[in-house]
Amino acid sequence: MTMAIDPKILALVRAFNAAGIATRASCQGHGFPINREPYVVFNASERLAAMLSKVLRDDAESANPRLRWGWTVVAGFDDTHRRFYRLTAENPQRAAHRWGRHWLDSDIAALGSIVTSALDQRHEAAEQGRQTRASEIHVARDASDDRRPRK
Repeated sequence: MTMAIDPKILALVRAFNAAGIATRASCQGHGFPINREPYVVFNASERLAAMLSKVLRDDAESANPRLRWGWTVVAGFDDTHRRFYRLTAENPQRAAHRWGRHWLDSDIAALGSIVTSALDQRHEAAEQGRQTRASEIHVARDASDDRRPRK
């Protein structure tokens, strides 16, 4: 069964999906003041979820955070005991942000680029790992060639 995606979370859901991360559920948040926080439930590796969590924590702890709400990634299990992750806003940095929908919408828009950035970091780390392994193999081959008798 496919349900409509709330319009204010749609761009973030699309950013996840474009990055190859399957989403399972989402909500843009509701209420005035905001009393039902937005979320996106997604499937990913533990490594990717941890990387996204780190990026969010680094932003929250920075001198000039991009996000005005506290965003977290938490793991859970569905009814078939498969793991999933939930990206959700927990608390605004300032109480007044709960009264301004535009602050939340600004965060949701910024999260699309944050997700993309986290994935870029993952791809760069993977490429660096491949290059390091290739280099190690090359060095090992050169060393074994040096031990072979010359004709």
